[in-house]
Amino acid sequence: MRITAVIPVKGGSNRVPGKNILPFAGTNLLIHKIRQLKNLPSVSEILVSSNSDEMLDMAETEGAKAMKRPVDLADESRPFGDFVEYITQLLTDEGLM
Repeated sequence: MRITAVIPVKGGSNRVPGKNILPFAGTNLLIHKIRQLKNLPSVSEILVSSNSDEMLDMAETEGAKAMKRPVDLADESRPFGDFVEYITQLLTDEGLM
């Protein structure tokens, strides 16, 4: 069985701007999460979905797959469930379509 870990990160945040790339544990939150997931033998691939090119570049540098998130799904007014529905439609038993 293949397990795809999905890390959804937005380029903007109303409460804590840039929170995913602020200093954290010697790096930043995004890279820290990718590295944690890479240490799990059950995770087959890591997918970072973001509207931020900077974050997508970081993900690729760390060996994760990077996928540009549609602008409408990065809007804070959209329920997170809309993103979950979108991303699950792109995943198969073999990973990302």
